[in-house]
Amino acid sequence: SYVRSMVIDGDLNLTNEYDYFHFRMPVDPDTGYPINTYSIGFSLLALPFFIITHGGILLLNTLGFQVDDQGFSTPYQLSFCLGSMVYGWLGLILCHRFVRKFFPERTAFLSVTLLFLASNLFYYVIREPVMSHLASFFTVSLFIYFWHLTARDGKRRDALIMGCAAGFMILVRQQDAAFLVIPVLNALYPYAVKEKSR
Repeated sequence: SYVRSMVIDGDLNLTNEYDYFHFRMPVDPDTGYPINTYSIGFSLLALPFFIITHGGILLLNTLGFQVDDQGFSTPYQLSFCLGSMVYGWLGLILCHRFVRKFFPERTAFLSVTLLFLASNLFYYVIREPVMSHLASFFTVSLFIYFWHLTARDGKRRDALIMGCAAGFMILVRQQDAAFLVIPVLNALYPYAVKEKSR
């Protein structure tokens, strides 16, 4: 709804999207717009795929084809699915790169392959790619990857990059804020070791 409203309508008033899907949502008294309880992060990640699809459909229509260009049709839905799957694969690539820092190539490849096959990732790639879970996996993987790259340097630029990755991770799914505990524990670990050695 966010993406369609931004690209097709040029606003964030989701009234017509909710009408199309027969949703009834409470209205925000400040804006007069219906409330969307979901965060905008997945929509921002899907935006490039939606824009490319919309541009392709507009081009086809100028060539004489009659393709629905209102943002609800199958090509638009497929663009979301494709985008989500791309982010899922990018998340796996980041996991592989992370694991390779600690283990040999074969072990890294096998562990990431098993992660894909034995977790819910497989289900979301095959059955429910339109949901935000694969994008969430990508942003969490990106956050952890950047955290590991920047954990030792302590440069402001690195902290900014990690902060942006963390913010985007939380924009996709708020519950992913739980992963912020990783750098916090990492920062506290040296103090815990010093206390033990006393």
